[in-house]
Amino acid sequence: MTSKNAPIIVRLSGHTQTNDRLAIREMGRQIAEAEGRKAVEGEEDKDEEVGEDEVSHQDSFRHAEPY
Repeated sequence: MTSKNAPIIVRLSGHTQTNDRLAIREMGRQIAEAEGRKAVEGEEDKDEEVGEDEVSHQDSFRHAEPY
């Protein structure tokens, strides 16, 4: 469907998009692709830097023990 009113289906995976920032980037990439545009890449979110004594969700996931 190429209609402007056609829905855009976005698919996400909890294994790949492990936090909100990655999920939103992937949504933007898929929406831009569906609209025939190229997504902007390489922009880093400097506001979301994690301090040395803070542990990010991704780090804690990486070190989690398997069931």
